[in-house]
Amino acid sequence: MPRLFSTLFTICVYSSNFFSAVAIYEDQVGTWDWSRSFVGTVTRAVFSPSDLKRKRAFVSTESNVLASLNLRTGDISWKHKFAANDEIEQILLLGKQHLITISNNGRHVRAWGTVDGMLLWEQNTYVPSAAEVEGGVSVLPLSGDYDGDDFDDICVLARGILQLRSGADGLLLWTNNITAMLEDGVLEGGELYALQLSSTKGRIDAVGLTAEHDATLILNVDLESGQVKDTASVASKVPLAASMLAVATKEKGRAWVGLSADGRSLLHLPLGPLPLTGELTATKLSQPSTELRALGGDLFATDGANVFEVNAGGVSPGTADLAHNAVLTSALTLADSKGMVFASVEASSSSTVIKVVDDEGQALVTEEVKLDLLSHGGIKRAFLNSYTKKDTTPGFRVLIVARDASLFLLQQGEVVWQREEALASIKAVQYVDLPPAGDVELEKTDPVDMIQQFKHGLEMQMMQFKVRMKFATPEESAKLVEHRRSYAEKLQMVWDPNGFRKLIVALTEPGRLVALHNGDGRSVWSTYVGAGAGEPEGSPYTMLPLTMVTAEHTAPEVLLLGPGSAPGSTKATRVECWHGAVTSSEQLPYTVAHVLRLPVSDNQGRQIFLLVDEAKKVHLYPGTEENSDLVYDVLPSVYFYETDYANSTIRGYALPTEEVGKTSWDAVQTWELPFSEELVATVTRRPDEKVHSHTRVLGDRSTLFKYLNMNTLFAATATPAHLVAEGMEPTLTAYIIDAVTGKVLYRVRHLGAQGPVQAVFSENWVVYHYWSVHAHRHEMSVLEVFDEDASRRAPGFFEAALMGAMGRSSELGVKEISSHALPAVRVLGQSYFFSMGVKTMSVSATSSGVTSKNILLGTHTDQVLALEKRLLDPRRPTRPTSMDKEEGLIPYNPNLPIIPQHFLTANQQVSGLRGIASAPARLESTSLVFAYGVDIFYTRIMPSKM
Repeated sequence: MPRLFSTLFTICVYSSNFFSAVAIYEDQVGTWDWSRSFVGTVTRAVFSPSDLKRKRAFVSTESNVLASLNLRTGDISWKHKFAANDEIEQILLLGKQHLITISNNGRHVRAWGTVDGMLLWEQNTYVPSAAEVEGGVSVLPLSGDYDGDDFDDICVLARGILQLRSGADGLLLWTNNITAMLEDGVLEGGELYALQLSSTKGRIDAVGLTAEHDATLILNVDLESGQVKDTASVASKVPLAASMLAVATKEKGRAWVGLSADGRSLLHLPLGPLPLTGELTATKLSQPSTELRALGGDLFATDGANVFEVNAGGVSPGTADLAHNAVLTSALTLADSKGMVFASVEASSSSTVIKVVDDEGQALVTEEVKLDLLSHGGIKRAFLNSYTKKDTTPGFRVLIVARDASLFLLQQGEVVWQREEALASIKAVQYVDLPPAGDVELEKTDPVDMIQQFKHGLEMQMMQFKVRMKFATPEESAKLVEHRRSYAEKLQMVWDPNGFRKLIVALTEPGRLVALHNGDGRSVWSTYVGAGAGEPEGSPYTMLPLTMVTAEHTAPEVLLLGPGSAPGSTKATRVECWHGAVTSSEQLPYTVAHVLRLPVSDNQGRQIFLLVDEAKKVHLYPGTEENSDLVYDVLPSVYFYETDYANSTIRGYALPTEEVGKTSWDAVQTWELPFSEELVATVTRRPDEKVHSHTRVLGDRSTLFKYLNMNTLFAATATPAHLVAEGMEPTLTAYIIDAVTGKVLYRVRHLGAQGPVQAVFSENWVVYHYWSVHAHRHEMSVLEVFDEDASRRAPGFFEAALMGAMGRSSELGVKEISSHALPAVRVLGQSYFFSMGVKTMSVSATSSGVTSKNILLGTHTDQVLALEKRLLDPRRPTRPTSMDKEEGLIPYNPNLPIIPQHFLTANQQVSGLRGIASAPARLESTSLVFAYGVDIFYTRIMPSKM
């Protein structure tokens, strides 16, 4: 009986450790992890009606997000992330309960509930096989019910197809393919861009240009039947700019207005019953414009805040006194009158001026808010909303989008709330150690009175006693939890000997550099390093670690590289990472295409880089003579490659070794590897990866030597999509390439497979994910490379001493080894089925590389899954022997398990997940994981779970 119990206990222990759990218990969720939610850079905004109790702003963003924001707090009420190929093009309110969106070149029309964001209905305006037609996408809400469902309908224009749909359920009432009608005469090849209500009741005007952009095109359509009743085309003496046209719709008379192709003139045409008898007249602009914007009604604007009033009588400049650098909002109609107002927003170094102007050019409201938007790069766009004050007079609020993606709501001369939306578009991440205690004060706090501090501590002790005795109310329990969180060790701003506390420095697409505390995700500091007001768009495109923390506790620095102020130049900016201060900035007279990190630092501990420009000239950075002497010994071993995805080619380069004392060199191309298929993915090892063991000991005590060449490259090619569409069988080919010589070390073909391919390279193995057409499911494959060179089998010390004593020392001759010779490698591979799509891949990192690896998968459901590397071992046996069991090999199963507890994000989603950045803690068992997309998520894991 004791032996049976021992056997059962052993089986239970083995089964419980079969998959080493990286999961956490339910009550541990939120202990070490946190998340923050964003919407991105706002591009469009509409506001809920003023008579609704819930005040909301409905926005769409550059991150392809549709969201509802609480106007009182700025919190996200609800949001939806659209697919990458389903770009939002227009949003509008239909009634009080329906929010209409049109996306994917007008193909998808959807209605959302304004309260909860529920999808009410979805319709397609055309099939994917429909011919592509030049023109615009437009949705026109109608103040009328044409299908008898007591709900206003909408008219949709997309790809030259005009449709009337029910606003209640999106059902099609009629459709008219305008493109098919344009077959002869002046209408041949016309392009439609906008819809407007016609002067004739029950009709609309579809406005556009002829194919040559030399004449206007107007079609008058009956809303009951969808038939084109009248057409008109008026020739222009100058070419017209496509899509830069609109119709003035006020009571002073409707008119067509467009921008000339050179941006120097406004073209005007009075509109009336068709056919038209007028002609286009040109109004010269004081300065060329790249945009003609319809503010609303008969108000239009060009570059430089130039406002024009357009009606049947002509084009006249606005009378409002507006600053040249002001940003204008769209116009809106006040609730108590027919007048229209718009706002101009002007930023200065210390304040922001808002001026609300009516359509007569009179300033109704002028407010100055203490808000420095220039430190945010200036104003990108603004949106105006009106409401009724308690004294029944109209009030105004302005939603401002800064160039760094920050979002502000201004009302009655104050900033109501602010959102830092730059973190929705992170493109580079760096982990940074915090300063030692007492060295640097990162967060300044007001001194607390000792008596108040004593009272607070006594209150918390009493509350803790009540909680333990179960006398506390839910409010007191919540207050105690909040107190513990506020004073938790993980939130301290000092160096952690275990390496758990760090700053996460994130570089964002709009050019804002943000440091987050990994304890709770709060922003410690934020610095704008992008283009300033009045400068062309551009932000740093890469971030590199420049210095690490030294014994003198100097602050670490990062190097940012981005477009310079002059064409063909690069701006190099150094930023100190404890306070976000810019320590230096310089303009480099070349455009950086590649960055090479050298294993050399200068006398100040700064990393030395080689910057490769577009002409393949290599520059030393910092380019000093002292640094040139420091890197002289390593230059002969510098090799790099470039990936040309457009031509499916990889090229290798080296530096000349005979040139001494220089700070720039001309790279020499040493090899080129063209592929017959389309190059879809390349990946290599991270340069700071730590490898603990260079060997793998098998169950029979034999040894395999890992092939740990840092110049090893993985590449994947696939059959081009157009050939697959023609009937060719898809094929995916994986390559292991020596990046110094360009020689292919190993190649394997996967028949019936195609991309997209996601891959990760660590130590001597690579794991990649792809789609199997034959199996109709996802697959993951692993390749492990081992060194089979004969020198690995050289005699050991004692064996060499014995051979010397026996007079056989000549057999121990030293052999020359060349990196240009094809190495003898052994590659083991295996493939597995995987039931989820993968958007991004990474691998856990630890301080010494002793801990087992976890493959971090960003799934198509926007979650992060930790998959043990041993599940992807190519040596998993079908029938394990005793030696296999001793080695710890898992029996082979073609299906990789997905264990719900291994989702690091638990029940959360990282909307728009794009990348996963891992870093080691000082404690070997722990790895830090940061996932980013539109949202961000952080946690720490213990891959070996020991």
